[in-house]
Amino acid sequence: MSAAARPTNRMDTMTAGNHSRVARTQGAHARVDGLDATLELFFYAYTGLIAESDRHLAKLSFGRIHHRIMYFVRSRRSLSVADLVGILRITRQGLHRPLRQLIDSGYVDWEPDDQNRRVHLLHLTERGLALEKKVSDMQKNLLKRAFRSVGADKEEGWRQVMSKLAGANLT
Repeated sequence: MSAAARPTNRMDTMTAGNHSRVARTQGAHARVDGLDATLELFFYAYTGLIAESDRHLAKLSFGRIHHRIMYFVRSRRSLSVADLVGILRITRQGLHRPLRQLIDSGYVDWEPDDQNRRVHLLHLTERGLALEKKVSDMQKNLLKRAFRSVGADKEEGWRQVMSKLAGANLT
């Protein structure tokens, strides 16, 4: 690889390495353009964003769903199980096992709602707050470095695109 083409940071290294792997599997002259290139970048960016946090969570026998649960329980105080199911867009059955693991491990706790004792309100324990902060900070730091490297003015455009994709109300 020439000095000019040599990756300059971790994300460039990962992306350059992955693109060369893709090219080898599709043929030496394969070129990815347009929205296919955008999809690939999205895939590799997401993989890069979660890699470090995935490794940390795996040491605790947890995965991304555990982090998502802790993130939303922290960011949306007094969240019920039903609310969490709606936010995560999963079934109660899909939520049960990871939520139970977090409760049994002392990261999440619940208490009955004062207005409706059948509703359980979730909150993070001190241990849960520390883990959620550590894992989220890993991802936030990557985002901060990426935005800093391309310019703060690009962050708003990125947020607009991500908001459209998250809402999927594209017409």
